[in-house]
Amino acid sequence: TSVSLSPLPWVWGLVSAWYLPFVLLTDIGLIYSSTSLLRSYTCENARRVKNLVLVWMLSGLFAFAFGSL
Repeated sequence: TSVSLSPLPWVWGLVSAWYLPFVLLTDIGLIYSSTSLLRSYTCENARRVKNLVLVWMLSGLFAFAFGSL
């Protein structure tokens, strides 16, 4: 759901165009992480995906920070 709703702040004019590259990176990363976890749900892969998701969440934070400029 977060990936499908992520363009809405830009569509509604709440953020600038600087939001788009960071949110696009975040969305691609989250989709990749989800598919990676679906392919292999071992403990090692789950731990790796968890750490990747934290990186993607940081990228999403940057999207809102730079989008507010």
